[in-house]
Amino acid sequence: MLKALGHKIVPASQQTLAVTPVFVVAFLLRLLCNSKFGEVGAAWHVQQAPDEMLALADDLRAAVIRSGIPAPAIRKVLGMK
Repeated sequence: MLKALGHKIVPASQQTLAVTPVFVVAFLLRLLCNSKFGEVGAAWHVQQAPDEMLALADDLRAAVIRSGIPAPAIRKVLGMK
């Protein structure tokens, strides 16, 4: 979606995600989210900044709409139709 909108992915190390199959990324994220590290680290961090998370969700929602890409998983998470 970011590439479709003409954004450069920075840092360049994030380009790894562009060439990694989606099922591998999903699997790794699932492992992280189900781990104690994900529970304590990521979940705690998200809970500490609800206003920031809402702003990021709004930005992501706008990007999905502008990109014209279906992005069904993102739409589901954001409650979009």
